[in-house]
Amino acid sequence: MQANPASTARAYLDCAATTPMRPEALEAFVRYSGALYGNPSGGHAIARTARDALDEAREEFARLVGAKPSEIVFTSGGTEADNLAIKGALRPGTIAACSAADHHAIIEPTRHIGGVALPVDENARLDKSKLVKFLQETVAGCAAKGLRLGVLSVILANNEVGSVNDIAAISKLVRKHAPGVRLHTDAVQAFGWLPVAEVTLMTDMVSYSAHKFGGPMGVGALVNRGRTKLIPQLHGGGQEYGTRSGTPNFPGIMAMIEAAKASDSNREADSIRVEAMTSALCKGILATVPDCRLNCRSVESKSIQGSGYSVDGSLQDSWLPSISNLRFDGVESEELLFMLDEMGVSASAGSSCSSGALEPSHVLMAAGLTKVEAGSSVRFSLGYATTEIEVEIALEAIAKAVAKLRDRRK
Repeated sequence: MQANPASTARAYLDCAATTPMRPEALEAFVRYSGALYGNPSGGHAIARTARDALDEAREEFARLVGAKPSEIVFTSGGTEADNLAIKGALRPGTIAACSAADHHAIIEPTRHIGGVALPVDENARLDKSKLVKFLQETVAGCAAKGLRLGVLSVILANNEVGSVNDIAAISKLVRKHAPGVRLHTDAVQAFGWLPVAEVTLMTDMVSYSAHKFGGPMGVGALVNRGRTKLIPQLHGGGQEYGTRSGTPNFPGIMAMIEAAKASDSNREADSIRVEAMTSALCKGILATVPDCRLNCRSVESKSIQGSGYSVDGSLQDSWLPSISNLRFDGVESEELLFMLDEMGVSASAGSSCSSGALEPSHVLMAAGLTKVEAGSSVRFSLGYATTEIEVEIALEAIAKAVAKLRDRRK
């Protein structure tokens, strides 16, 4: 039996995958797809109107993320921004490194160019002690071979478990032990929850994706603070200051800016409200489902709730208020997700390949879980549009679904 996505009694708890578009963003998308349809790269009056609007959008986004307008490169989303940062910053004789719990959009290009993935701790955060050792040994080893470490990429907020890396401390370590290395962070999950403008000051490059904070799919941005001359990965008309050719997704960019403004202005209120719902969800599941555990954190762990990202490293044990990851012993996540979908609950687990088959989460396995444990884990991610009713629907469905699946195995 096929699930009915249009059912009125659904709980959408997969906001880390994508969020519904904010009303402001949708209105902008329609407006700039209709009457204001000009190509910003053109030279006539309609194109100039579009270009002026795009320039204003660039200035607004730069303000929100703590950058200069000339440091904003609009892209097709987070994946392109990550690839541009890693591949574009490397030169002959340089290598790249990333965290083993980073998003595939960081890990795969790093591996593709012969880079390495660094160990993480039990919370899926980059192990800073091992980072120091790696930097010291790599700088010395590369120098002996005529190489150098060019780029280090560390995700800001983990997309599967919600842990926040201490970018302030990582930045200090990189500047001390490998000052020539470019530090990139994927902040795709962070916008709307973290004060990303403060993070910009600690890094060289930052990636964003609009559909994670209420904008449309297929548009994002890379902040390049100017220390890095990026090698274009797309060649053509020389748009985006010659860094990223191709006609810009003008309606998408304008919608992204509206979503970004709304997310930023509501950040603290949304964080507090969503944290309360995430806490209720986790505590409710743990209270009603036997043999269930919260992955990579304790239920008492405090989330950020819109606070500032302190440069003294005081957020070294912080979490997004929106993401929780739980494992259900004796249950396969793929079966559980299918049953939850039939019962009106949308969630996710692991990473999907092109066939749609689930693979155990590389993040959980990097954090020390076994393949079986990772294969019984589910991510629940809430967002600005999540309601308490959806949490109640999910709590009832999860308890019933897990009980049914376990009964089948008896």
